Amino acid sequence: MHNHRRRTTSRYPSGDRLLIVGLVTSAAVLGVGCGRQHMSTAQPGPGHAVVHEVVDGDTIKIVIDDRIHQVRLLGVDAPETVHPTKPEQCYGRQASDRLRSALPVGSAIRLTRDIEARDHFDRLLLYVHRNDGLFVNQWLVEEGLADSVFYEPNTYHRIELTRAANRARADGVGLWGVCEGPDQPLP
Repeated sequence: MHNHRRRTTSRYPSGDRLLIVGLVTSAAVLGVGCGRQHMSTAQPGPGHAVVHEVVDGDTIKIVIDDRIHQVRLLGVDAPETVHPTKPEQCYGRQASDRLRSALPVGSAIRLTRDIEARDHFDRLLLYVHRNDGLFVNQWLVEEGLADSVFYEPNTYHRIELTRAANRARADGVGLWGVCEGPDQPLP
């Protein structure tokens, strides 16, 4: 009797499911083409992304090919610190400070797109990975620095981010232990 394994095909190779094998230029990250794209940044330089600034707990600025782009991290919602019409929220400063520590200026990062390249504010919509493998979006949620949030059609990491948020909430981690949840005013 033969042991037949059912072969499944994936839109993405195993491991980093979003990795698209081959050369991917910054044009893919900036919205040329469609679908999920991946850009590797082993060394800072032309065609690579580096952290320029952490704006707040879910927004950063990056440099690609000597141009600065604002990035909204997908799947996360950190408390506000610099919103133009909302006051600073509970745990917002901690979330921003921790993200600054995790992504210091000049850090080389890998970027992964979902379906939409930009939001209505013209910010890039991305998942961010440090070169040491840390999935920054998930780390923010696991550490209770942000809640998970999803806007169709950008939901590729919904399952793992939702699980991370549920664990952080249940364990009272970060904002879940200090505030009464996300989007709360300063105490």
